[in-house]
Amino acid sequence: LIFFFFFYSTGIGIPTPLRISLLNLYIFTTGMIATHISEQIKTFVKNNYKLLAGLIIGSFIAMYFESRFNYLNGNNINYITSQWRWSTTVYTLSIATLVFAFSNLKSEKIKKIVLELSKFSLFVLFIHLFVIASFWKVIGSYLFSKTAGHISENILFDLFATLFVLFVSFLLAYILSLIPKVGWIMGIE
Repeated sequence: LIFFFFFYSTGIGIPTPLRISLLNLYIFTTGMIATHISEQIKTFVKNNYKLLAGLIIGSFIAMYFESRFNYLNGNNINYITSQWRWSTTVYTLSIATLVFAFSNLKSEKIKKIVLELSKFSLFVLFIHLFVIASFWKVIGSYLFSKTAGHISENILFDLFATLFVLFVSFLLAYILSLIPKVGWIMGIE
């Protein structure tokens, strides 16, 4: 209902930052609940890791084709960057469940990597849209015009773009965290 009301309804006069905060509230609420039932989540992941892997892969494929179809039909980049689709929600919650379970593993090496990347996740959440827009403006639109739009039909381009945005977003978060007091603002320290 929230998805329909805030995303698909056009007559709502709620400012974008507030609307997005309200839409993200369920993610933060889910995280708060997850901390109270961590043992059940670990047990669920241990017993259903194949189901979880299938959900991640299936929702990623659905998310890819959904955004590709909508973009090619509407020529609107927001169909790619929009997070308010069911496939994206299933994908996000599946990944979050897996990461949560990994962060509670006994393997110190995996736990350390997950926790280190998690420190930067809030900042990456905010900066990745800027990185996507910059990537599209500099690289994506150039390749799009050179290939008469056919670059968007290449799944390798999408994989490259995703990995590029992920890498640059985390790199920016890491570099900025090295500046005194910025790490505290970013919620890292």
